[in-house]
Amino acid sequence: MTAIEKEDLDYQYSPSRWSHRFDAEAVVQDHVRVVQTETDKARAQLQCELDVSYGDREGDKLDIYKPDNCRSDAPIFVYIHGGYWQFLSKDQSGFTAIPLTAAGVMVVAVGYDIAPKAVCTYVATPLGVTWAPWSCLVTGQKSGMVGCRLSKVPFLCLGCTT
Repeated sequence: MTAIEKEDLDYQYSPSRWSHRFDAEAVVQDHVRVVQTETDKARAQLQCELDVSYGDREGDKLDIYKPDNCRSDAPIFVYIHGGYWQFLSKDQSGFTAIPLTAAGVMVVAVGYDIAPKAVCTYVATPLGVTWAPWSCLVTGQKSGMVGCRLSKVPFLCLGCTT
């Protein structure tokens, strides 16, 4: 196996550089604009609980988006935002909530402290989802999952990458 050059590795870990239509900065700006707009819509239109504490750190908060007539056994979609441990937050992570809650799925956007407030070893620590043992999916840019099956919900391919 040969060593990967730093430039090649940086390219592989930076999907914003892959666009054939926009420069990397424009890709990031457009992504942020779209996810923020859709999150704002979800917060305005849906039943949600914002800033629910789950830990001891300032950033350890969840935003929970519930479907109408939410069942106690509803599937739960947990989204952990990306941003290379220094950018984005749960406040831009409710963009999946409108279509998923329409399908009866509860959406949980996970917040956490980012750099420089937190070091990478803390941020990269996997989250235990022991409080939601049924039909729970953890996905997002940090989870490494691209798609999944939720009970009675068709295959979701969300384009999430690590």
